[in-house]
Amino acid sequence: MAPGNLYLSFELNGNLFGIDVLLVREVIHDFEATPVETATDIVRGLINLRGQLVTLLDLGPRIGGGERAPGAAAHCVILKTSTELAAAGRSEFAAGMPEETVGLVVDGIGDVVAPAAESVGPAPANLAGVNEEYVAAVALLEGKLMMLMDVSRALAPE
Repeated sequence: MAPGNLYLSFELNGNLFGIDVLLVREVIHDFEATPVETATDIVRGLINLRGQLVTLLDLGPRIGGGERAPGAAAHCVILKTSTELAAAGRSEFAAGMPEETVGLVVDGIGDVVAPAAESVGPAPANLAGVNEEYVAAVALLEGKLMMLMDVSRALAPE
């Protein structure tokens, strides 16, 4: 996570996060997921996105703050697959990304931001209620702390 990159900001469990926009395929709103009974706690369900099945992940239990209440308003950040990233010449991002299309269920979508280089630094050892294992860095953004998510680590099987 380099300073000067562009990040899509979003809210998750009351915290401000960001992910590199190069990892994002699209953002969707107002979706209805089909539950998967035998899935792990972070799998929210499946959606049909223009004929493609997409697995929706709720990283709340993994990152901190618990699961989203059923029926809670949510938005979804659809991520690019490792194949899409490699085909776009972004192999540095492809490693650790899933081969299938996944979406991250989040509470709210913010803006695309470019934190100033001097505002980006390592994640502190104690982020209030957040598992810092999944935070690559932090950035000060208009007086708020934005945690830059290590997406490949957050998506890795436990």
